[in-house]
Amino acid sequence: MDKQSVVLGCGCEVFGDKAQELKQRFKLLRLLIASTALSMPLLWNLPPMVQLVFATALQLYPGMYFVRNALRGLRSLTMGMDLLVALSTTAIYAYSTVVVFTVTEDIKLYYLCDGVLISLLLFGRYLESVAIYQSGEAVRSLMRLQPKTAIVLRDGTEREIDAQEIVSGDTVVLRPGERVPADGVIIEGGCLVDESLLTGESEPVSKCAGDRVTGGTLNREGRAVYTATAVGESSTLRQMADFVRRAQSEKAPVQRFADKIASVFVPSVIGLAALVFVLWFFVFAPHDWGKAVSTVCGVLVIACPCALGLATPAALMTASGRGAELGILFKGASAIEKAWGVDTVVFDKTGTLTQGRDVCRVAVRHVERERRLGRCGDAGVCSRNGAAAAGIRNARSTDAAGVDEVSAQARRGARNGDGTENAPRRAAAFEVI
Repeated sequence: MDKQSVVLGCGCEVFGDKAQELKQRFKLLRLLIASTALSMPLLWNLPPMVQLVFATALQLYPGMYFVRNALRGLRSLTMGMDLLVALSTTAIYAYSTVVVFTVTEDIKLYYLCDGVLISLLLFGRYLESVAIYQSGEAVRSLMRLQPKTAIVLRDGTEREIDAQEIVSGDTVVLRPGERVPADGVIIEGGCLVDESLLTGESEPVSKCAGDRVTGGTLNREGRAVYTATAVGESSTLRQMADFVRRAQSEKAPVQRFADKIASVFVPSVIGLAALVFVLWFFVFAPHDWGKAVSTVCGVLVIACPCALGLATPAALMTASGRGAELGILFKGASAIEKAWGVDTVVFDKTGTLTQGRDVCRVAVRHVERERRLGRCGDAGVCSRNGAAAAGIRNARSTDAAGVDEVSAQARRGARNGDGTENAPRRAAAFEVI
């Protein structure tokens, strides 16, 4: 599948391969550590030549990150924020280097400013890469709901294959506790399916012959055989992931406005910096190269961290990624932008605002504690029903050790007060909410 991608200032591709995103993230971390380490010695009043050595290493290793990005942008006829960074850091380094070799008294070097600037901007890019990785992780978490393997019937025998190898028309066997590997229609058997991924309903839905099942949902109980109808890109789970990708890749109105500004912003800043240099060198501080260059660098540096150009796309991706983690899917970036004005949310159906699981409110009434734990343990071991799980959670919160003992006994069958053994029961008598 062709992946949509967006490239931000940090050079990361959104929704790229996880290994690629981690590689870019650690690359920025290495550059940040190197930049900080090389800048620290410049805090002390070292000899000019020693400062030059540290500054040269700083400019040629961490600083080249911005230079390469700027050259890449110029080759595509675009002027990005990296161009401002590259110009300002190169100007600071070049001016200070000229001073080292031409001035013998009252030397003022700006290598430390160069190091601080590079370190701060790399730190910002690293935080961006973290936000991008987390947003991509929300999409990958959706895809992880699809099981890696599946049981299919071929030539009358059950075979375990990779879930990616399922084709439309395959007969798939769904066992209790397994996630549905592909969308399809049940042809035999029945099961209880947890569809909270799609509907938010915590109560499992009973499925029988003729009903549809959706890939990624969880079979709580029962065995069913179904025919796969939608696999790969046409599956519901893949469409949900693509939905999040499109929402995060789409540009919001404010971002499109930012792009328009950025297209004239960088050339305008460069022109303004040139005007400032002329004014300071010929009017405000005649023939003072140091003052003129430092003022120009200040103009370029202040303009570098443009909130519209860098923060806007990162904020949109973080919002849509966090929404996906919480089960909220945005139709597009424009919906995220409009969400700030929402003050009322109306839900058209009850029961969807839940924790996604049953909660035991009152366990078995008028029964002694040991028997209550026994029944809850029995239910938890012998049934996958959500009510049984809620009951055993309540019992564990009362006495974890007791329920562990009874649960082990329930595998063989609970015992009555007289020591006789009962057959395992499917459910305990308790009320859930």
